[in-house]
Amino acid sequence: MLSKLSSYTRWSLAAFLGAALATTGMTFTALATCTNPATIPSGFASPCPVFSLSATSITQAQTLTLFATPQAGTDYIYTQAYVSNGTAWNPYALAGNNAYPSYSSALASLTLSSAQLQALSLGTHYAVVWDWLWDATAGCYKGPGLNQCNTGQWRVQSFNLTSSATPTPTPIPTPTPTPTPTPTPSTLTFGYTTQGANVGTTFSNEPNVQQSTPTQSGTLNSISVFVASPVSASPNNLFQAAIYADNAGTPGNLLAKSASQAIIPDAWTTVSLSAPLTANTPYWLAYNTNGLDGSHNNLRYNAGTLQNRCMAYAFGSWPATFSPIACSYTSSNSIYATYTTGTPTPTPTPTPTPTPTPTPTPTPTPTPSPGTTLNVKNSPYNAKGDGVTDDTAAINSAINALQSGYELYFPCGTYLISSGLTPITKNNVTIDGQTGCLNGRVKIRATGGSAVMTIGHDTQITGTTPLTASANELATSFQANVSALGGLSAGDYVFIKEGSALYTQYNFDGDGMACEVGGCRNDVLKVQSVNSNTVTVTTALHYLYDITLPTSGCSTSSIPCDAPIVLKLANPTSGTNIHDLILDGGGNGSGNGLVMGLLVMTAVDLTANNLTLTNVAQNSLWGRHGFNQNWSNITMTHCGGAQQACFNLYRQDHITINGLTITQINDVDSSHAFASLGNNDGTYSNITVDKAPIGAYARGGRMIKLDNSSYITVNNAVVKNGPVCPQAPNCSPSAGGAPGGNVGQGYNGIDLDYYSSHNTFNTCTVTNNGGAGIIIWGWGETHNTFSNCIVSGNGNTQAFIQDTDDYTTISGGTYTGLTGIPIIYFSTAYNTGAPPTNGYIHNASISGPGSDGILTAGNNGCFNNNTFVANSGLSDAINVFNGGTGNVGSGNALNGYSSNLASGTCP
Repeated sequence: MLSKLSSYTRWSLAAFLGAALATTGMTFTALATCTNPATIPSGFASPCPVFSLSATSITQAQTLTLFATPQAGTDYIYTQAYVSNGTAWNPYALAGNNAYPSYSSALASLTLSSAQLQALSLGTHYAVVWDWLWDATAGCYKGPGLNQCNTGQWRVQSFNLTSSATPTPTPIPTPTPTPTPTPTPSTLTFGYTTQGANVGTTFSNEPNVQQSTPTQSGTLNSISVFVASPVSASPNNLFQAAIYADNAGTPGNLLAKSASQAIIPDAWTTVSLSAPLTANTPYWLAYNTNGLDGSHNNLRYNAGTLQNRCMAYAFGSWPATFSPIACSYTSSNSIYATYTTGTPTPTPTPTPTPTPTPTPTPTPTPTPSPGTTLNVKNSPYNAKGDGVTDDTAAINSAINALQSGYELYFPCGTYLISSGLTPITKNNVTIDGQTGCLNGRVKIRATGGSAVMTIGHDTQITGTTPLTASANELATSFQANVSALGGLSAGDYVFIKEGSALYTQYNFDGDGMACEVGGCRNDVLKVQSVNSNTVTVTTALHYLYDITLPTSGCSTSSIPCDAPIVLKLANPTSGTNIHDLILDGGGNGSGNGLVMGLLVMTAVDLTANNLTLTNVAQNSLWGRHGFNQNWSNITMTHCGGAQQACFNLYRQDHITINGLTITQINDVDSSHAFASLGNNDGTYSNITVDKAPIGAYARGGRMIKLDNSSYITVNNAVVKNGPVCPQAPNCSPSAGGAPGGNVGQGYNGIDLDYYSSHNTFNTCTVTNNGGAGIIIWGWGETHNTFSNCIVSGNGNTQAFIQDTDDYTTISGGTYTGLTGIPIIYFSTAYNTGAPPTNGYIHNASISGPGSDGILTAGNNGCFNNNTFVANSGLSDAINVFNGGTGNVGSGNALNGYSSNLASGTCP
């Protein structure tokens, strides 16, 4: 097992004996039974009670038997012993139970025949075996007499060999390892090696595993797949393969994974990867790809009985365990493995890799970053990671020792902390856990405090001043009194915000500025250059910042209420890289535990991947005032509550998310899932939000919410099983006149509020949520687009647009409704007194049941080339009502349904 071993376990056997015995000049007493030598060479363990010889002084005419007896517990003997012969080590196979390939958990023995002894030189010889013991409490292997995970130790005995009854000792050898020739291996395959006649669907960002069984033990060399056309254009033409162990008929732990490989369309494509295989043991061969949609990069298949499973997981990495499983089916997908059999080349210093169960698991492979690594288990920190000892002080001691460029490294284990950890504020720090641990990902579990881990410090402001000129939307510069900010330079960060004259009850920062419920319109920006009082930024401003807005009603006379101001963000924490950890808030899924899992404040250029954040009362992640953060392969469970979301980023710009799964949301009131509040210029991809399972009755909560968030692209979002509306009176019609469930109280799938504009949702799936599937409301939301989305089974309208939510586009996709409820609804105003305008719906498939396919009270809408599915239970196709004017369209397939839409060409 490869790991961060103590240095002596990396030496060769020759180095051990040559150095140890040459310096001690030791000799061994003849042993009739297992007795430990008086002196054990440095780097070796005592042989007893594990390792004994039938005799310690023999002639070449006799035989010699080596016995290796495992200790109590889960002890493994490496079934290759070594006997010194001059300057070489001769390998010999021990006969054991082969509980794991090349290892025995029962007595293993070897008898050297007279012929084998005659091949040895006369004199003193040394025999060695290797073992290690599974420590269930620590969840790792520990060598004999060692209290260090993932280490083993050589046990040594000696014997004298003569040609007569009187042994004649020879000088102590200094052996040098000599490998034994390797037998020629055989190459075999297992899996489905046939090119399928059919083409599958939806393999992109949805790993699929197929169960197959090798007939012989050996080593995996590669996995091959047959991918049919069409294949997405580069860079979305990649795939990866992996292999998982079997766990009682379902995929279990990840054993090995490949690098990314370009797909060869309509041909077999092969990637290399390696893992030990045991004969007649089932494994799961895995395939994932980054195709643009479900119709690209798909495997061929034939009908068959091979077991298959799938899950939602973003391309680019693999989960340590294959869960949660999203689908189960039988098929013969065109994927197979190639492996070799035969005896591998022996090495004098093998690094054994046994496991505590019959199913092998990945080898822990630490990957420290360049620079100094602070291992929290090493001195002077001495964290235990045993899940019992309070490691708070030890970890905080390591945090306090961090410097820029350092790595805070957590070896395998569970680290119990009784309070939140010291905030990590040094720049360019890596925080990571060892990968491939036998008991899963490294965990930090908290029993006290407010957040398990904190990165960055609370926002520090060094200056505040009004803008001196209005700045247009998408402008790349602004004007302000730079000296009032304490000066600005390239690389500094600023925060611009603007209030609202329409909504004055929320004052988030105590500065008198009135904001909406989700906060002010704002941007976090990085300074590119400064020329006098003109500041150029690296990205753009995402709103019109208007200095003519009213300023009356301020509680602080020196700062305008609504007109835009700029603040300088001092000392942001930069370059943090956090990965491969579980942060556990100590709750049990019922809304208890710490308030937050990970708190990130004023952090820039942050990278986070392979994190699990769980068991908190409110936020798995809460972040504020960030810029250029990248989040990938994040899993959140047992979170949300008290109007707080599991994933909650607030006032952030230039954010990337690729792979986020939120499930098992707390069954408490107002348990939200994903909230983007005051964020702009982001790309959110491969997000899955699934509220199920829920408790005895449903609670309020939004699934995906964008509030004061603009210029964000959301790709492949799956939003399902949002809570059902509780009993009356909560299910009365909203003030906007919408029938059925209460669309304004937070039971919806995708929710866009207050100034959220220029957002695009591509290929979203919104199903079985208690309220509306998609809802846009508040005021100031414009130019939002939903492209090729599947929206169905939601408890209210499938798409609900109201207030001044102008220029909403629905492009393609399918929308399936419920009896008595309009499917797509442009509503009369709820907040502003004006209906939405310039809605555009085209090339959509709209299916009943439902009262109306499209119901609109808006103005100047355009509805072209939509299909209203025949005999699906619609009352009518398009209904313009309540004074809606200027609505036209053409090319709609009404299929017998009525429409009062004026025919015409859209402007």
